[in-house]
Amino acid sequence: LAIDIEELVQNENKLKQAYSVEKELNQALESNNKILQSAYKENRRFGEILCKVHSMVLLLDKEGRIEWVNKAFTEFTGYTNEEARQKVPPELLSGPNSDASFVDEILCSVREKKPITVEAINYTKDKQEYWVQINISPILDERGELDGIISVENIITDRKIKEAKIAAQNTTLREVAWLSSHQLRRPVASILSLSDLLNDSLTEEERMEITHLLKTSAKELDNVSREVTMKINMIETRYNRS
Repeated sequence: LAIDIEELVQNENKLKQAYSVEKELNQALESNNKILQSAYKENRRFGEILCKVHSMVLLLDKEGRIEWVNKAFTEFTGYTNEEARQKVPPELLSGPNSDASFVDEILCSVREKKPITVEAINYTKDKQEYWVQINISPILDERGELDGIISVENIITDRKIKEAKIAAQNTTLREVAWLSSHQLRRPVASILSLSDLLNDSLTEEERMEITHLLKTSAKELDNVSREVTMKINMIETRYNRS
């Protein structure tokens, strides 16, 4: 008795193919799950590192708006992650003494996909002024296109204060050098010239006039010496304080 089993064979082949496809899909799914778990662990570890570093870290989107900030940022500035999100850093952190002139330089560098470092005056949430060094690096996707921006910021307020003190001290030193080379020279030259005149044959009236001029020059020399001493003391006081 002959029975047509062609349709049965075709169905069995389709089942085998379907089973094979399902097996491949399950293997691919298992592989993808492993990749996702690895990526999740890596991202979680990366997030923990960013949260624990002492530097302030900001992740920005392509437009320069804040997407995430680390714990150091929230603790120092007082802004929470929710308060900072979707804000542009210069708008969030600027104040009376802030200078936004470097923003165009940053944008140009980011468009060229190059890192850049700038220094700026920022303000905390309660309007406390601080100096910060900002290190900005573009984040690129697999095609090399801009995908975001990472900003790592370090507080440099103490360094800037010391730099300002040193600059002020250098200015005072230049003033002292000028006084020594110009102001002191004039009365000294006058005293030397007048002393030479005393060796000449002079009348009593002329000698009295020269003596008066010598006293005047001596007083001028004393005043300049006092001014130099005062400025030197000022420098020493600043160094001792710093």
